[in-house]
Amino acid sequence: MTNRVEECYPSQLQRLLGDGYDVRNFGDSGSGVYSQPKRSKSGWMPHPWRLGRQAAAAYAFKPDIVVSNLGINDASIFMNEFIHGADGKSVTERGLFRREYVDLLRAFESEDGLPRIILWRRLGPVGKRHDLKGTPDAFVMSEDLERVAAAVGAETLDLYGPLLPYAETSDFAADGI
Repeated sequence: MTNRVEECYPSQLQRLLGDGYDVRNFGDSGSGVYSQPKRSKSGWMPHPWRLGRQAAAAYAFKPDIVVSNLGINDASIFMNEFIHGADGKSVTERGLFRREYVDLLRAFESEDGLPRIILWRRLGPVGKRHDLKGTPDAFVMSEDLERVAAAVGAETLDLYGPLLPYAETSDFAADGI
């Protein structure tokens, strides 16, 4: 991508939708769903999206529509045992990802209820140059993402197929996702 500001997904969506919509980008590279930092066996530790300034700005914006594709940074944590906490030995219980994601989305609720939520249910493809390639299916999360969507009444959007042809291109993403 030569011009990230103009070519990023939210900018392209704004052009597609036109002036009747105000598309904002509250993405935060390297962030994840969990409310507390979690470390995978590989050492990867995404920072919690909801604790960053992008989350604060997104919640304050009070959107009518939320499109969320959080989760890919949590994949290696979701799939493997991970350690966290002061003792470095705590293991997270099953279902934490789902509960944390539901809480994150419910924080968008206002006096009018939740906005329309569109949730990427199958996360983007993993290119050969990423650590998750060749590990157990990184998208076993799809079942939990479906449960998250059901819990908050979200629509789901599967962009895996449409993005797959680009997974091995140099313009796809620097990290292979």
